[in-house]
Amino acid sequence: MKRQRLLAILGLTAALVAGSLGTSGAAAQASDYEQRYEADKAEAEKYYDVVYKVANADKDALVAQVTADMESLAELLNNDYQELKKKYPPGPANGLIHNQYQRSIDPGNTLGSFGRYYESYKRIRDRYSNDVKSGAYPKSLIDDYKDELKPDSRTGGAMKRYAANKADDDVREKELESIRQTRENTYKQILEERNRAVQEILEDRQKLITDVMNYRQRIFDEAPIAVKPLTVSFAEIKVMIDGELQTFEQPPVNDSGNVLVPMRAIFEALGATVLWNQEQRAVQAKKGGTTIDLKLGSKDALINGSPKTLDAPAKLVGSSTMVPIRFISEALGAKVEWDQLTQTVLIETK
Repeated sequence: MKRQRLLAILGLTAALVAGSLGTSGAAAQASDYEQRYEADKAEAEKYYDVVYKVANADKDALVAQVTADMESLAELLNNDYQELKKKYPPGPANGLIHNQYQRSIDPGNTLGSFGRYYESYKRIRDRYSNDVKSGAYPKSLIDDYKDELKPDSRTGGAMKRYAANKADDDVREKELESIRQTRENTYKQILEERNRAVQEILEDRQKLITDVMNYRQRIFDEAPIAVKPLTVSFAEIKVMIDGELQTFEQPPVNDSGNVLVPMRAIFEALGATVLWNQEQRAVQAKKGGTTIDLKLGSKDALINGSPKTLDAPAKLVGSSTMVPIRFISEALGAKVEWDQLTQTVLIETK
């Protein structure tokens, strides 16, 4: 009887231990799935942030270039008109045509050629801005993308579906791929809208110039004046350091498939000091206990005296020493990634 009672107690104890271990194992596995989900979510948000910031930097660049050109064009036409007034002083016989011409070159007159161009530009700018603005109404392209990353999205986005099935590998793979496709499609649509905006602005600008020059020739019988063309450009290769877009005097370049970045600008942004030896055409950078030495035209570098081979030789572009992006990681231990979609170098030090 005692033996049977002892066996029963041992059996119950074993069952309790097994149950406890099973519960503990399930909890550990659930924790692993939660950590994986949070890491995936953070990664998706990081790459959303790249698209958002690059797209808005392009928009800001377009606005800045067109605004500067518009101011320059207004000044050119106004200065020209002042010379025309000296040559053809306004009086009772021609005062009306002077007033009409002056209104045609006034950006603030919505009935004139310049005013119509300015109003058209604002509509194009606002349409483009709406597609890259977070919280815009009507809903923007960038917000549609952002909704896919919200676990509490009312529209039932990819991350919400993933959050409800964290342990399902098939769901995870499917929804992360959906997010990647949304990112690619969104950025392509934004680029299309950007290029459309540029094309429409350039066409409207040319119409303004043609109208004003024709009017000028008709009423003053003067040949058209030279107007510099507007060339809109955007950074081909971007750099982000710890999530912030950088602006360099010498932008990165693509050299035979190797992305080269300005060494001094990036190393100094990462807290290093950079010294240039003109006689030896060599660069030395220091950060903490790390010293980096390299020479222009050479693929060989030294990091604390240990040799390292660069993907491409350091070279001078303008007045900047340019090095391959991977060298930043090797030299200073920063994490460096290349985002092919947006053509952006991602540098993380944190």
